[in-house]
Amino acid sequence: MRHSQAAHQQPTNGRQPGYSLKVAQVLIEVSEAEHPPPHLFLGADAYQLAAQRIAFVQQQMQQWQAMATATNPALAA
Repeated sequence: MRHSQAAHQQPTNGRQPGYSLKVAQVLIEVSEAEHPPPHLFLGADAYQLAAQRIAFVQQQMQQWQAMATATNPALAA
């Protein structure tokens, strides 16, 4: 775990009011879903960090799309 992440979590880790109950309720509901998500980011901060990372990856994919797909045999001439 990164030092900054660990430092951020220490003051509140395990002390969030009702947090454990909410997490348990969400996990039960997700486990009972017909098509549960392959990834689940719990908490607004985790969700926001994941969204930022996904946006970064999408930007990188777009930037390098031509080179990444240049090896496609159907496109080779």
